[in-house]
Amino acid sequence: MWDGVSIWQPINASTAYSLWDLDRDTGVQVEEGGPGTDEDIIRFDTDGTQRMVIDSIGGTYIGLYSPAFSQRLSVKDSDNVYGIGSINATNSDPNNYINLSTFSVRNVNNGLHFLVSGTTNQRKTVIQAGHGHPNYASRAGTISLNPFGGRVGIGVLDPLAPLDVNGRVRIRNLPDGAVTDSIVTANVDGDLRKQSITDIVASVSATSFRTVTTNTTLTSTDGTVVVRAVATTAITLTLPLASDLPQGGCLTLKRLDDTATPAAVNIVAGNATNTIDGNTNAAYTTQLATNAAKMTLQSDGVSAWYIISQ
Repeated sequence: MWDGVSIWQPINASTAYSLWDLDRDTGVQVEEGGPGTDEDIIRFDTDGTQRMVIDSIGGTYIGLYSPAFSQRLSVKDSDNVYGIGSINATNSDPNNYINLSTFSVRNVNNGLHFLVSGTTNQRKTVIQAGHGHPNYASRAGTISLNPFGGRVGIGVLDPLAPLDVNGRVRIRNLPDGAVTDSIVTANVDGDLRKQSITDIVASVSATSFRTVTTNTTLTSTDGTVVVRAVATTAITLTLPLASDLPQGGCLTLKRLDDTATPAAVNIVAGNATNTIDGNTNAAYTTQLATNAAKMTLQSDGVSAWYIISQ
């Protein structure tokens, strides 16, 4: 080792833990604590400031030494850090990213991480934005890319559809549509589908119609029911449960005596707790009292029917 004046000095095992220039502000330290210290870390200083560190597992830190992030390469100043390595969360974290390689950019405690799966043939890539520290991986939003399956997940690590979103979706500044457009609907699993506006309007406007001649329990799909009596025996129409229809669902009933005049055409609720105009079956019986009488009832969607017109 050159002494800075005129002599090359030998390096031996007992003194070869650091190399410094004459004013000792630029050098390399193999063991910062000197003989007896076994930290297995190499430090590079220039102008009195530590500039780079290589730790015992090969992690290289340029700028500030921040081993808590356990990255293979980290470039960091007082606020910003750029790193290659891993941001593994704890095993108890439901948003766990263990066994993912990453390229990270952090500013204070905010982070943007590009992660690649370390599992053979998994072909998964994740873009994560949120907290900059690995112990807070669950405090992040993620976009998962799985080109092997042709899927993208937002807030989902393992997307099950070409686009799998965990949470609400908002689309702004949509243009006006046309009558030929389709409406987007969702099934119980959240899968989106399109349905023709024309078909929806037709299904809503098309009222189910049927004729009955005897005691009948009506259903939630009935729209208009005509009673055509063929005997003098009284006829009872039992309404569907109010909860079987959406709030505001309507049912229209009409009496048209055919070959006989029935003793009565009674209308009763579907069970003992459903009501018609606030009355249970035990307290009240509604009737289509005369030939050509009609009645429209509307459901509250829970347990009550109301006579809207009669």
